[in-house]
Amino acid sequence: PDTPSFYRYISTFVGRKCSAEDTAKAKKALELMIEMYESDKSDSAKPDEACFRKVIMAYVEVGDDESLECANGLIAEMERIEIYDTEYATRNLLRAYAKSEGGYRSKAEEVFARMMSSYENGNEDAKPSNPATFSWLMETIVSEEGEDAAVRVLDLWKEMECLDIKADSIHTYNHVLSACSKGKLEDESVRLRALKFIVDLLNKRQRNEQISGSAVAHMMSYGHLLRVLKKLFPDEANEDRRNKLIQTAFNSCCNDGLLSAANLNAYREAAPPHALGLDRNSEPKKEWSRNVAY
Repeated sequence: PDTPSFYRYISTFVGRKCSAEDTAKAKKALELMIEMYESDKSDSAKPDEACFRKVIMAYVEVGDDESLECANGLIAEMERIEIYDTEYATRNLLRAYAKSEGGYRSKAEEVFARMMSSYENGNEDAKPSNPATFSWLMETIVSEEGEDAAVRVLDLWKEMECLDIKADSIHTYNHVLSACSKGKLEDESVRLRALKFIVDLLNKRQRNEQISGSAVAHMMSYGHLLRVLKKLFPDEANEDRRNKLIQTAFNSCCNDGLLSAANLNAYREAAPPHALGLDRNSEPKKEWSRNVAY
């Protein structure tokens, strides 16, 4: 049998709905391909990325601990026999880790590091280009709320900038803000990086640059943004600077029509009414909450 024949055979077991049993059968076929290829070095049945991807995605679909471990092992096996993942399988495994219940950060970091190492060692096929690859890893890191979450997520954001990968969703920005609101910001260099990220984000909103994503994600971002500003400027000495940034964030929130009741209360607690351009008893305009989802 040649590679296309194996691919068709594997495809009979794995499709949109994958069972653990059928996925195991598909993996056995893939292992047979690898064994045949390594025993006689015949290119006719050489495993290719499509065959690996089919089985990996089936394990991701099954989604339990054992299946995700199998998917991780198959991505490593691809690299061992010099068949390189073009980010697709890695990205989807990172998505599965992010959507599973906690405890997967070390695995997600391992998968991501393997991809980056492959690229840095000269494999252009492994070059990350999709912002979702970074976003799924960020989500896994944030979900575990480690003390180093802010530093690690800011590092990932810097890697995206170095690779000229543009965040295409508000969710990516939200993960960075969430990490900064939950993680430690004690080191001055980390605080400056977090502040730069916030200023750049607010500048984008003032220029009305479009960032895709749901209204709920926007609302969450404005809440996280406020918490980060309070952490960055906790004392009275920086009150004026803090209030100016809070006012800018408040104005952006209103312009986006995302001023929920919870956000309004949070902003009123964070800054005096005059800093927000409101009288103490004034009601917000209806248009300021036009995109509020709940």
